[in-house]
Amino acid sequence: MNNRRLRERISELGLKQWAVARQTGVARRTVIRWINGEVSRITTDNLQSLAKVVSLSPAELSSELSLDQAASTEEQQLAANSLLSQKMGEMFLRSESYEAYEQMLSALRHPGMSMEKLASIYLHMMAAAAMQHEFGRAREHGRQTIACAERCNNRDMEFTARINLSIINSETGQVAQMHDELETLLAMMESQDVRKPYGAVCINIARACRLMSEPARATHFAIEAVKAYYGRKDVMSFTEAMVLAAIICMDLSAPQVALAYLTAARSVAEKHDLAVWLPAITLREMEAGSQLGEKYPVDKVLATLEQYDKVVYVPIDCYHAAVRTLCASDEASQAVQVLNRGLERPWLRPQEAAMLHLELAIIRHRAGNVELFAQPARKAAALFEECGMHTRADSALRFAETGEEPRSRTNDGLVAMLRESMPEV
Repeated sequence: MNNRRLRERISELGLKQWAVARQTGVARRTVIRWINGEVSRITTDNLQSLAKVVSLSPAELSSELSLDQAASTEEQQLAANSLLSQKMGEMFLRSESYEAYEQMLSALRHPGMSMEKLASIYLHMMAAAAMQHEFGRAREHGRQTIACAERCNNRDMEFTARINLSIINSETGQVAQMHDELETLLAMMESQDVRKPYGAVCINIARACRLMSEPARATHFAIEAVKAYYGRKDVMSFTEAMVLAAIICMDLSAPQVALAYLTAARSVAEKHDLAVWLPAITLREMEAGSQLGEKYPVDKVLATLEQYDKVVYVPIDCYHAAVRTLCASDEASQAVQVLNRGLERPWLRPQEAAMLHLELAIIRHRAGNVELFAQPARKAAALFEECGMHTRADSALRFAETGEEPRSRTNDGLVAMLRESMPEV
């Protein structure tokens, strides 16, 4: 089944999916799966009927036709123009990836460049645009990556781009949509036996489930992510998976298990010179230590947060660790300053702003400020609702109305699973 040719032909003729389904004698869902490339085989009868509907020969819809493996000059020029844009160039220079930038430009000038190489370049450009918060451009580069990957039948690259597109939804506050899209992608990967991006899907589903207040599924996918990257070359993602597992441990009020994961993450980060991860790990270690009753000097917390802020394009989730550590050290006024600093950051995801407003409400409530704590709690509830995080929205609104603080709930079974899944580093 040449899914790409079918999709192009239906678009050329302006046919409706339901019309193709009715004339071919199949369900509309089957036509959608043909178009999306979810089905690689088709019966002879369906092939002949479908070919008649779209005015092509059965051979033209058959996978016996070779896919276009080479990028056209026009396609290369379009990619080069985008790569040469000022903002894209600045991003590569800031991240010290200028050599990779030059290599991509060199490849685009080569007349015999493969479609797979073009897909790879678009994937890099997608990441660059997302880091600049140019999400419209990032989505376009993602769509180009998928189109090129389909033409050269590179399923791993196609799914990597699809994963990144779903993550962009989280960047713009569409947490629930990201959650649903990743679930769909995981099912598609399993049905098509695509394994390479599995770890990335698990990390992001775990993160989405945590935001959606689904601790059991967050735990399951965090463990799967740790397993997926254990012993692999991608030590950056392995570190990320272990830090995420530690955060979930703290959600479950299991700071000792969290510290064990963080110790392992620190070991990997130091061994492989992943300095970018050390401030985040340190802040999480202090948060876990504060849950065990340890107090930390304000200067140490703020200095570590300063190091964390120097990392380009990082999310601000470690602000929560700093705030909780300061509060546990009886430094509520400093914690409020950190919260305000976080809320003033140039780029702030809606779900991050919601979390910070909720932290502010909790601090005011514990300080006995019964008149002002409800305002940030309601703000948090509204932001959670916009992100599709309904459980958290309900909890924040209940807090605003009754003074009942949102609480982390421990679960001995989930904690045991996390403890047993601890990797030997």
